[in-house]
Amino acid sequence: MIGTDQGKFRFEGIYERYGRVVLAYCHRRADAAVAADACAEVFLIAWRRLDEVPMEPKTLPYLYGIAARVLANHRRSERRRERLGSRVASLGFTSEPDTATIVIRRFEDVQVIEAVRRLSPRDREIVMLYTWEDLPRETIADMMGMTKAAVDQRIHRSYKRLASALRHGAATKAIQPPLVAEEGKGR
Repeated sequence: MIGTDQGKFRFEGIYERYGRVVLAYCHRRADAAVAADACAEVFLIAWRRLDEVPMEPKTLPYLYGIAARVLANHRRSERRRERLGSRVASLGFTSEPDTATIVIRRFEDVQVIEAVRRLSPRDREIVMLYTWEDLPRETIADMMGMTKAAVDQRIHRSYKRLASALRHGAATKAIQPPLVAEEGKGR
């Protein structure tokens, strides 16, 4: 990286010259809060990659390219969040479950987490990327340096192990479900 003082001086010059311009670019494409966050992220990336920021007259187009990618990532995140919200809504969950439901769900969550933790580190990462991060299997294969068929096989086998562990309660031998008073019997 450029010498610390030189780098700081160059970055400050870039920010002073293009900060408002990049913010305006983001404002034209997103609401105020998203635009401000996106602009901040653009300049964070520029600071981290200062050696890659081209000299004039290519500086602004470079910053616009970063801004476009940052905003695209934000839109993808929003779409995922909306899809997740739709999925949850379609399952019929109420926004405020009763106390007994919360206790049971927490126990079930602990069981699932323990079962996932018992997978090998590589299988655990693949399952988490596929299930929790919602990544396509092809992307996971590229990330993990594997073929798609190998990822498919690991997901299939991991799901079978998880189902078996949860079905037999082997995942959480040390954890017992909370005691629930039987109806009519006080505790």
